[in-house]
Amino acid sequence: MSDTWKEFAGGTVGGWAQVFVGHPFDTIKVRIQTNNQYRNALDALSDTVKNEGPKALYKGVWSPILGIGLVNAVIFSFYDSFRHLINPDFPNTPLTPTQTFQAGLATGAVTAFVNAPVEHLKIRLQTQYGSRNSAAAAAGSSLKGETTPHTLGSLTAYLVRTRGFTSLFRGLWVTIVRDTPSFAFYFWSYEMVKKALEDRAAKTNGAPRELNVIELILAGGTAGICCWLPCIPQDVVKSRFQSNDTYRSSLEAMRDVYARKGIRGFFKGVGPTLVRAFPANAATFLAYEMTMRRIAPGRHGRSEWN
Repeated sequence: MSDTWKEFAGGTVGGWAQVFVGHPFDTIKVRIQTNNQYRNALDALSDTVKNEGPKALYKGVWSPILGIGLVNAVIFSFYDSFRHLINPDFPNTPLTPTQTFQAGLATGAVTAFVNAPVEHLKIRLQTQYGSRNSAAAAAGSSLKGETTPHTLGSLTAYLVRTRGFTSLFRGLWVTIVRDTPSFAFYFWSYEMVKKALEDRAAKTNGAPRELNVIELILAGGTAGICCWLPCIPQDVVKSRFQSNDTYRSSLEAMRDVYARKGIRGFFKGVGPTLVRAFPANAATFLAYEMTMRRIAPGRHGRSEWN
């Protein structure tokens, strides 16, 4: 198996772990961002479980299960490619923190093309209220009065049939604006924490070693929080634009958010976003590292910095 395919496999397993751990938090985040009636995360959670049952927290889960595995595979594969492009002698020569940041920037810009349609479909399904809600909740007010496309397959087929294949990429540009800084901080902060933990272990043991499970969880969870800090406003705009077809552009969605709530409106859902970020990304990196240790022993579990 080539290095690229190993990264692809590790990223896929990490993506699946992220979905199973983080999807309920993500559903609440999306509903807060797209529904002005909810006061906070507890209000959204209570209303969702009361009226639709606990299963509603996993609405739209098949899009990320099928898509996030692919997205994460693409993320880690491209990240590995950009590391080698920036530093042709990697991994023999360690990266610098700046090179890691640059590789993350490039990774975010490229993978947004995969991330945008996956999240678009997920958000359409997450913002359906009830088991057979009006189609306006599934695909925007312009579908009102039609049969609800309430599954991943039926929604995908409907959008492609009525609006063309490119409609799946609604919100692409705001996704790029969100993901480019997000993934730069994602990988940079992950390596920063790994390096700090390695240095601490070296002082204690006198020699470097692979990080243990608890240390990988700490590094991955911290990276998850850091990756969201520079992009929550972009995510709010993206969620509203992708869930509501009355917006003609992401700029119009941004203006509407500001008109309704001011600057505070761009931080709707920040609570569940950050609460989700730690366990979901701890699971992502842990699953990725454990998979890579099995299929590429000796290459993982250590920081890529000096």
